[in-house]
Amino acid sequence: MATVKTSAPVALVTGSTSGIGAAIARRLSKDGFSVVLHSRSSVDAGLALARDLGSAAYLQADLANDAERVNLIRDAIGVWGRLDVLVNNAGISRVIPHNDLMAASPDVWHELYEVNVVAPFRLVAEAQSALREAAVRGKAGCVVNVSSHAGVRPKGASIPYAATKAALNHVTRLLALSLAPDIRVNAVAPGLVDT
Repeated sequence: MATVKTSAPVALVTGSTSGIGAAIARRLSKDGFSVVLHSRSSVDAGLALARDLGSAAYLQADLANDAERVNLIRDAIGVWGRLDVLVNNAGISRVIPHNDLMAASPDVWHELYEVNVVAPFRLVAEAQSALREAAVRGKAGCVVNVSSHAGVRPKGASIPYAATKAALNHVTRLLALSLAPDIRVNAVAPGLVDT
């Protein structure tokens, strides 16, 4: 994909082919951002949304794979030659009753932790240079991590899911301290959303 320079701010929204991520991408586009859409597998939906938004591109990557995370950031920056905002919206869940402790296997814990905690951290780490360049242009780079009400209250689809969102909240606080003032890092914690 050839780089096309833009003066508009650029946002990468992970998990943006449906639900909350698609709504975020549409809002950013409406507010004048060039948007990089992402999903693990819904390619057709991503390409269709990119066409609908106009100043948008779609990239596919499996956030459970570190090499694909690195490539996602590199390719996202390559689309327009800059990155001003990273929205870590992609996440996974497994529905396991909280009292069924044996069903929350180590494999479930590892799978959810890799995508819900490690991936957002790694994406920020890979994007930090580009996000710092946003500050040089006059406006701090921005990271928004999409957490969950389950990360602050004892509820959610499963204990492993809730624990990963609680971990993401703490990672957000630590990154906010580490990257300020050039990069603002915040989290939002939605409850149930009718998608």
